[in-house]
Amino acid sequence: MRFHTEDTSLRAASGEAFVFSSLYQHYYHSALKFCLDLIKDRAEAENIIHDVFMKMWIKRASLKAELNLKSYLFTSVKNLTLDRLKEIHKSDLLQKQFLFVEAIEMPEEEEDGSIQGLRDALDTLSEKRKQILFLNIQEKKSYQEIANDLGISKNTVKNHLIVSKKIIRDRMVWPK
Repeated sequence: MRFHTEDTSLRAASGEAFVFSSLYQHYYHSALKFCLDLIKDRAEAENIIHDVFMKMWIKRASLKAELNLKSYLFTSVKNLTLDRLKEIHKSDLLQKQFLFVEAIEMPEEEEDGSIQGLRDALDTLSEKRKQILFLNIQEKKSYQEIANDLGISKNTVKNHLIVSKKIIRDRMVWPK
């Protein structure tokens, strides 16, 4: 089956499950290889591919007939992969700062400004946000795992982390 034809795009937009199933089977391995070249983590790459196909299924009604499905798929994979890499990078920076603060055992009056700034920023977070931040950074749990552990939605976890990280970024002077 060729997937870049207008007929395929129209059939996909109409919600034909067979077309999406065939599309998934046809492009899954090449999209996964492409994603793996970017992110180097098979589990995360599989999650990204799954998320992209889910978004395509959800947005199927808005797919245009002239759409090149292969281009759309690979562009979506690339964009979501780059977004995840940015999230990972920010999380790694925050984790290093967080672990650095925990590792230092000195009286507060001897701390430099950045450590005290991080402590102050963490102190302004609610207990729920601290807990979610700890689970995400220290225990390396995914949004979904945290949501399952705490009995809240994945979006709630994401929103708490976004706000927490913004508060910390706004209060911190990060090393260059």
